[in-house]
Parts: sequence; C-alpha cells; structure tokens
Amino acid sequence: MRGVFRNKCVRAGKTALLAVTLLFTFVLAAQASYLEGFEQGGSFFDDGVGVVHIRPSKSNIETDYAPGIPASQGRNYARLLVQAWLQNGCFTDTSGNTFCGINGSQAPGACKPGALSTDNSVNCDGPMTEWGLPYGNFDKGVPLGPNGSSTSLDIYLDTAFAAASETAMKDYRFDWDSDLLDNQGTFLQDYIFNVAVGDGHDSCAPASGGYFVIEASTNSQRSGANAHDSSNPPQACITQSGWYSFTHTFIKDQNGNLEVDLTVNPVTNSHPAGSWTLHPSCLNAQISDGACPAGSTASTPLPFSAAGANFLGWFPDQEINNLAIDNAVRIDLQTH
Repeated sequence: MRGVFRNKCVRAGKTALLAVTLLFTFVLAAQASYLEGFEQGGSFFDDGVGVVHIRPSKSNIETDYAPGIPASQGRNYARLLVQAWLQNGCFTDTSGNTFCGINGSQAPGACKPGALSTDNSVNCDGPMTEWGLPYGNFDKGVPLGPNGSSTSLDIYLDTAFAAASETAMKDYRFDWDSDLLDNQGTFLQDYIFNVAVGDGHDSCAPASGGYFVIEASTNSQRSGANAHDSSNPPQACITQSGWYSFTHTFIKDQNGNLEVDLTVNPVTNSHPAGSWTLHPSCLNAQISDGACPAGSTASTPLPFSAAGANFLGWFPDQEINNLAIDNAVRIDLQTH
C-alpha cells in the first residue's frame, strides 16, 4: 500500500560501499547536518496514532517493551506510544474539552497492533521527522548533496518481546521509511525496512528464542509489505536484543543511476546484521515532470540526477507500543 500522509499520497563492489557506510557511522556526530538525539527534542513529530515521549536513559516508566534500557547515545532517547484511539475521530472530555485524532485521514479502528499475519487491514501510521525542517514542509525536503546522502535511525529491538509475541500468536510489525523527492519537487519513492517479530517460519529463523525478521522494499503497511514474505528475499533475522542502526545510503552507481543501500548494524560493533540494495526505475510521475529523460519507460533506471531531496523519515506502520528510538541522523556524503 502506498500510505496516505495528511492528504499527501506517498507513492511509492558491496564490500567497499559497506566500509564507507560504516566509516560514516563512526563520524556521524562530527558531520551530521541533522541530528536528533532527544537531548532537547522537537524535530521528531507525532503523527498517525504515534506519540513521541522523551525518556531519560535507563528509565523504567515503560514496562511493556525493553524496560530500563540505556539510551543509544547521550542522556535521553524516545518512546513511540501507539494510541489507536487517535483514529476514532473526536471526543469531548468531562471538562468539555474536545480532542481530535492527530491524522484525520486515517480510518477509525484501522490500527490493530499485533493482528494476525493474515490481517492486511491494519494501518498504524506513526511518527516522523523532516530531517530538521519544521513540521509541515511537505513540499520541500532537504536537497541531496552532489555525492548523495545518508539517513539513519537507532531502534531498540527487544527479542524477549518478540518471543512473548510469538507465543501469544501476535504479529507485531513496523516499517521505517526514508523517502525522496525528485529534482522537480515531486514525490519520488519510499525506501523501507519492513520489520516484524518472528513467527518461527522465516527463512533465517533461529532454532529457538525470540527474534525480529527484516526485509527491504519500496512498499509499506500490511496491504503493501510483509517482512515474512518469502518471495522478497533476503530476510535478515535479529536474535540479540540491543540498539541497531537502520541506515539508508543514497548514492550514484557506476552507471550514473540512483542506488539505495539499506543496512542494519548493531551500534556496538561494525558487523552488519543485514544489507539490501535497491535500484529504482523511472516512475510515471518522474517521466511526466521531466526528472527522467525523454523516452524513459518504467524499466528505465532512475538517473541519480533525478533525485532531488530527502523528504521524510517516517513510520508508515508502527504497531509496537513504546518502541524505543534514538539518534535520527542525516548527512551529505563527501565521498563514496
């Protein structure tokens, strides 16, 4: 499914590249053009049914997911509450105050966290960032540098939660998306980590214990994507609890076309837990607005020059109450 966001339609040599990605991981703080570590907060926004709460490192306020964890970096991190009532229109409290859901475009009752894997009607839109721009700049984005850019978010994966979910037959999922505008300011495409608690049937499932399974695609939400999908390999399974950096790298490939590399790395070491490469093609919008060369078709590789800006970092689906995040980063690449 191409998610709906405030009435804006969201349409949707490896070793050397990985080494460069890891290099930037070590120097993010020095080179970041945008860094939200939740020490101050204010640039990662509530949306859909998701509410951002900043917490001090090792906070025990939340007990349902990864209680007492330290921040990935610094003094604070954030929890993403899933408040499904936000989809249920407006209500009036006992004092006469009227409140309405954050995102009025969502269907009431659509968010059903942990629904059966066969239920494709779930739609738990979650929080987002505009990489340092104020909320509501949905026609701008942050321009890509001449060598491309990288965006990253640390997410805590709690395998004890995953194990309990599997036992209870709950299929909790989330999608983390870093998307682009083209060079005309038109929406280009989503590039998404599709993540779910393991169900024991995934190709990389461990013999025992809880885990998360991850795939990469250009689609999101249950009607469009599924981390358990065996027809969209490869799958990567995370079997150890901890903070993981989910990184998108947007670069020019050897033919001058856009390449999107997605990697998942534990923040404590440089050993990748999963990596994927997407090679986008020209879409109708880019053929129509001239971002793609005249005569392009849907099979024409998308030129790197057609990519214009990083648009949103967004959770199109976020079903895990109190999912922990930290260190949202965007940088312009200096070399690759």
